[in-house]
Amino acid sequence: MFILFLKHLAQALFFLISFTFKAVLYLCKSLPSLYKLFPKKNRALIISVILLMPILYIILFGNIIPRKIPFERYETKHNLTQNDLKAVMERESSGQFMVVNVNKRGLIGSMILSGAHTFKYEFSAFVYIHSVLKTLKQNFDVGPFQINSHWIKSEKVQKTYLSLMNPFKSIGVSAKILGDNYKTCSKNGFTGKEKRLCAYSMYNTGYSHLKSSIGKKYAEAFENSRKNIHSEKFDFRVMYIPVYGYIKI
Repeated sequence: MFILFLKHLAQALFFLISFTFKAVLYLCKSLPSLYKLFPKKNRALIISVILLMPILYIILFGNIIPRKIPFERYETKHNLTQNDLKAVMERESSGQFMVVNVNKRGLIGSMILSGAHTFKYEFSAFVYIHSVLKTLKQNFDVGPFQINSHWIKSEKVQKTYLSLMNPFKSIGVSAKILGDNYKTCSKNGFTGKEKRLCAYSMYNTGYSHLKSSIGKKYAEAFENSRKNIHSEKFDFRVMYIPVYGYIKI
């Protein structure tokens, strides 16, 4: 695991240093006067410091110590099981973090943008969400637990789109949504397996499995995933490199 950790850290550093170098080079070409502001004898030192900034940025804002996603933390808080949340992650994103799924709503969403889009870098996902999806007012799901974009506007979920790609933050949102669904389904008289199917259906469609054929199909697939969860598949750790993204170790 340590060798894998070093490999990903080296790749991330290379990416960030290259990204920073290209940004500095672009600024110097676009604004020649900016380059002339630096004394000639100090230019090499200044450029070296600029290129070392990604390392400082990672230390300050990243999380390079790999850790496990705390599925067990939300069992008592929202009256769920670990398998509930693992099934959500498995069914919704196949365990991917930087994934955005555009829903089939409207002409653009249905014919052009719909479907899952997986990104290698966090920066790419940020640009796509803010320059394309938000501009075109699309409805989409974000991150490992595929939180719908309408939750961002909800008073219950004070998160940014990128933070929903963070498994340590989005799991709390997912647990709250699913937990609330369980409560709603319980109030409507569902118990046992039927309550789970109702809650799973609502997670995907907003409706009970008895009111939505799509929700029923989804809920049954969800239930099968829940029964066949292999704990070892979730026995991984996650590290975070700003701009680069989330990495499984």
